[in-house]
This record gives sequence, C-alpha cells and structure tokens, in this order.
Amino acid sequence: MSGYSRWLRNSCKALPWISFLLVLPVSAIELGQCPASNPRGFPYAKAFTGNRIAYRVNAVSFDALPSIGRNAGVTAVALGADTWNEQSTAADFYLSGSTSLASLPDTIEACNAQGVDASLVTVSNVCLTGGYARTFGRCWRTGTGDAQGWTRFEMIIHTQWRPTSADVCEPIPWSVGAAQADRLDLASVTTHEFGHALDVGHAPDGYWSIMTPGAYGTNRDRDLYLWDVECAGVIAGSRKLKAYHRFHFGGVLQAEQTSMTGDAHTTQAAVGVLQNPGGTWSWAAASRLWWNNSYYWDWGLGSLDPIHVLSEPSGLGITIGTTHEEPTWARLFWPKQDEWPRYQWTATHSVKYKFSDDGFATSGRTGELVHCRNMIGWMQCAPTWAYYEIAVVQTAKPLAVAWDNLNQRTVFAWVHQDRDYAPWSRNRDVKIAFGYIGHIQGAWMLPQPDDAGVKSSVSPGVACSAGRAAGYDCILAYVDDTDPLASVRIKRFSGRQGAYRYELVAEPGSRQLMANVRTASRIAAWYHDNNFYIAIRPIRTGQQLEVFQSVDGATWTVVVGAWTGAYTTTGPSAASTWAIGNNVLMYMR
Repeated sequence: MSGYSRWLRNSCKALPWISFLLVLPVSAIELGQCPASNPRGFPYAKAFTGNRIAYRVNAVSFDALPSIGRNAGVTAVALGADTWNEQSTAADFYLSGSTSLASLPDTIEACNAQGVDASLVTVSNVCLTGGYARTFGRCWRTGTGDAQGWTRFEMIIHTQWRPTSADVCEPIPWSVGAAQADRLDLASVTTHEFGHALDVGHAPDGYWSIMTPGAYGTNRDRDLYLWDVECAGVIAGSRKLKAYHRFHFGGVLQAEQTSMTGDAHTTQAAVGVLQNPGGTWSWAAASRLWWNNSYYWDWGLGSLDPIHVLSEPSGLGITIGTTHEEPTWARLFWPKQDEWPRYQWTATHSVKYKFSDDGFATSGRTGELVHCRNMIGWMQCAPTWAYYEIAVVQTAKPLAVAWDNLNQRTVFAWVHQDRDYAPWSRNRDVKIAFGYIGHIQGAWMLPQPDDAGVKSSVSPGVACSAGRAAGYDCILAYVDDTDPLASVRIKRFSGRQGAYRYELVAEPGSRQLMANVRTASRIAAWYHDNNFYIAIRPIRTGQQLEVFQSVDGATWTVVVGAWTGAYTTTGPSAASTWAIGNNVLMYMR
C-alpha cells in the first residue's frame, strides 16, 4: 500500500447527509461509534421496499472505463453488494437488471412518475473533487417519524477526480480482477459504497474497516471487518428471511418446501445430516433468528420447535459438518463475528464449532477449529513445550465439508484469510484437509492442510465420489480471485495416503464450469445418482438459484425444472447422506 493510500485511509470521515469515498479531513469521531451516512437514510429505503433492496446498473455507462468494460463493471458492483449479503445479517441487495438512467429524481413523487423501481449504480465522467465514488439518497418520501426518508440510493463511480478544487483533474486508475499496485480496486470501492447504501458511515480513527476508505493495490478490502458487521447491524438492523429446502431423492428434484417452520424469521441458515441411533439418517438445519442472534438446530427441517444451541452474535455463515468418522456427533461450524486483533488492519476471523452426540438436545461442547502445522507421525501433530504446532483456521467465509468415500475421511476446504496485502500474500488461498486428528485442549484439530493452488473470492463447494471425477475423487468449485468476471471454475482432486496424513493430489489446471456462469456468493456442491451437482446464486438479473450437473466434473449441463425460479439472498448450502445417497439443498429469501 502506498503512503498516499495510508494517508487516504486516515483522513476520511462521513459527511452529514451524503456519503463519499473522499479525502476530506473532518472532526474526529469518538472511537467505537457507528456513524450513519445521513439522517433519515437508507434503512427507510429498506422499510419501504421490504427486506430486499433492488438495484439496477447502467452497464452502458461503463463504456467510459474502457479498461474495465460492461461485464467486468457489473461484476465488480455485484461483488460489492453480495459481500454484504454473505458476510453480514443486515443486507439483502439484489441485481434487478440494467437501466439507461443516469440519475434518479430527488422526490418519491418524481420517481413514481418515471417508473423508478430500483436504486441506481452508474459511472460518471464528471470530475469529482475529493473522492472517487459517492452514494446518496434519492426518491425522498415526506412524512413523520419512520415514514420519512430516502427510498432509493444512487451510487456514482467517477472516471476522474482531483484531490482539492485547486488541483488539476486526472483519471482515476481503476482496476478489476487481480489487485494491481497503485491502482484502485473497483470491487473494494463498491463494497465500501454498498455499506453507505445501508447507511453506514466511515469508520473512526483507530478502527480498520471496509468503511475506512482506500483500496490501492490490495484485495484485502473485499471482505468485511468486525466493525462493518457490527455497525451494519446497529444502523440497518437485521434482515428477516425464511429458509427453504429442496430434496433430491432417487434422481428426482423435488419442489420447494419451507424449512424450520417454527422460526418466524432467520438471518442465516445451513443444512446438513445426522446419523440417528440405530443407523438411520435425519436431515438437520441450523439457523440464526433475526431478533436475538442465537443459533437454533432443527432435526428434520420442518420442526415447529427448533432447539436453541447457543447465543453468540455472528454475521457470518454457518456450516453443518457431520463427519462420517463420528457420524452420531453433529458439528456446527461458524466464522466468529469477533476478530483478532480487534478493529485492526491485520485482524482475522477464526472458526468456532459446537458439537453434540444427541442433536444438541441436552449436550454440546464449544471450541476453536485449528489445524496442525507440523506432522510427526500418522495423523499426529508435533507438540511444543506448551502446546502443539497448530494454527487457527482463519476465514470469514463458511467452510465446505464433504465425505471422501475412498479414504473414508471427511474433507474440509476453506478460503484462508490473513488480510495480508504483500505480493506474496496467501490471502484467499483455498486450503484442503482430509480427516481430523481429534479434540485436543479445547480445540478440534485438523491435520496439516494442503494449498489447492488457487485463490477464491467465495466460499467453495466440494463434493466427492471415488474415481468419478475422471479418475479423481472430488471436485472443488470456486471463483478465481483474479477473474474480473467471477466465473465459476472446477478443479478435480483426490487425497492419497502419505507418510503422516492424506495429501492432496490435484489436476494441474482448472476449467470454467460453463460460459457466463458467475457468482459472488457461496457455492453448494454434492454428489447424487452418478452425477456431481453445483448450485449458485448467479450474477444475473434476478439472481435466482441455478443448478448444474456433470458426470465427470469436466462437462456440465444446466438442470431445469423444479430447481429454477427461486430467488436466494445468499449462496445455498447442500448436504448428502452418504449412506443412502439422498441430498437436500437449502437457501434463504
């Protein structure tokens, strides 16, 4: 990061009613505050339009940025919006289409007269003084109390700027895809601006946040920090969603059903499986209720009375990780909302878990998820004078869990996040571990993981079946962090027994799933009836669930029928009962 961008980060604060990515020092904000971008702001746009906040992109306006173009421009916008959907509990942004509008009217009466049905993201050639992009309220509704406020937002990305009015105007060095030195990462800036669309202002001095302006030469700022998650909840509140699932039985795709019918509203949900005493299987789901941030466990998907698991705030995703090694022990994994060191640029999220042998009915233990750094024997971690040579699993994205039926081991995959911005950064590397070592000193330890040789901007999907992926056992579905179009890619791999652990053996390259299949959200993957399946929340108008299938993990086709037409706020989750081969997919809206 250049000295200029460090100065930029420490110099920016929110203006009273209009939110800029700018370079204007103003009075200091008390540490710990969550400043709003404007009074009577965007939470009321949320109230007027329901839970979902629709936006349209003027794709043609990105012609003013020829080095980026329309497709990459729209993708960078979606990456910013969907980051808030995936990593907070306040947002439900969705891409409702394109538009030719260059601006929105000030009043709701004028907006209604013009048929405005969504907020706007566009590019402008106007030379902006003191900043690169701005987001502010439009379609003002006059009233009293909560009935008054902005009902839409307008986000403007500028092509040129000048630091002060006395300076000469110069082009803004935008970049997409891989982080580039001395260039401004567009996806990071749109993530920042969508924070303003939730009415979140700039972070105060001493706090590191996506709402701390400046994104030169790094992709570290494409993910939310603790301050962002906390303040979005304080200012914009919690979204109120319902969980839905679709069974995959005997090769037949089933119709949508409501999950956890006893939950009035939820902010996060995930699906998994659990083996009952006697060897039968039950579906299980975990959710977080919007009003108290508590986790609930539903054994059977349709319970009117889900089991309370724990009370711990978290704006991040959930994974149900039942392992075949101990099939009756249910495990719930989640990236902690907390981070260490708190509110600093090096801060990282760790992963916690809770496990139970009776579906959380009466028992359960909580701990940290760690992995070994140095193996000294078969599935044995090297001890030190005080502990073991371990590292915390660092990620703000949900884990991917699958069953490797060849090695009879559970496969864990995650996107490593260390917030490093150096050229040698391992930030967003995908790591894969086979099996686990056990519960040691209050933690659950995985063996030493392997690098998959790819970076991903989303939580990956993993599915396995021995030898079915053209000789490999598993597929990894991910989005290359350097891809400006966020295309879904597939890499096939296996685990082979080494000296001390199962080691990763992967095909040399990877392949695009299909043309124009893109996502900025979690990917679900599973194996069923001699086929691999993948489900995504696409970067496409409407962002409705899309499902694909493949015999070998290389050639994919679109699945149509019962799966189509369902909007989902976040990326879906999937689970497979490896004992009988049935599956279920879960999503929220």
